[in-house]
Amino acid sequence: MPRKPGKAALRAWRQRRSALPNDIRTVLAGADLAAERTAARLRLCVLVLIGLVLVSLGSLAGVFSEWIATIFTLNLGVSVAAVVLARPAVFKSWMPWVVATLDAGVLLGVMIFGDFAERVSASYTPALAVSWAMFPLLALAAMRFKPALVLYLGGLLVAGLATAMALDEHPAALVPTDAFGATLELIFGPGHNAVRLSLVALTTLVMAIDRCAWAPNPAGGCCRRPAFGQPVAVCPVRAATTTG
Repeated sequence: MPRKPGKAALRAWRQRRSALPNDIRTVLAGADLAAERTAARLRLCVLVLIGLVLVSLGSLAGVFSEWIATIFTLNLGVSVAAVVLARPAVFKSWMPWVVATLDAGVLLGVMIFGDFAERVSASYTPALAVSWAMFPLLALAAMRFKPALVLYLGGLLVAGLATAMALDEHPAALVPTDAFGATLELIFGPGHNAVRLSLVALTTLVMAIDRCAWAPNPAGGCCRRPAFGQPVAVCPVRAATTTG
């Protein structure tokens, strides 16, 4: 009885994966952990810097928002969890996927169910400053050697926003009826928002393709696959020698 093509391809992929020497697997696992630790620490530092800026702006204006404090606390919790989970003693290969899911959930929750969303349509969420956090989160995901993780996070963000905009049922009374309101309707209409979501999707795709360019080097270490005539950069690994 002939074997199914899908199972044959999966079996071939597993054989190629298992063909890597143990020392190469160790190097790749170490690089994966190092990238995870760097990304976790960097996001925590950036979040602390953003918190200092918010506190400074609040002090100058004399206004402190409980909603902003709640958002900051949620993000701080995810960032601290990412740092804790990136320790060698507890790190697992599935943990970056959990962190990416939490990132997307917190960001989409703030944009769709936040205080601003109670007053206007979900189509206006791209005007929020928090919407720009999508790009740093995608950049942090691209620091790992996991192209699928970048596609996963970008897919969650694009699908979540597209669904919220499509299912939004805000009453038309919330939209201004003057010339300014008509301009807002045009800027944040379905066409413009589709372009915005397409840009996020294309950014995700470019980052994932760049991650795909890195592949294990059977001679030791990693190599960058040639693309569009570019030279190949090889990262050799010094093999351990034994005497006796």
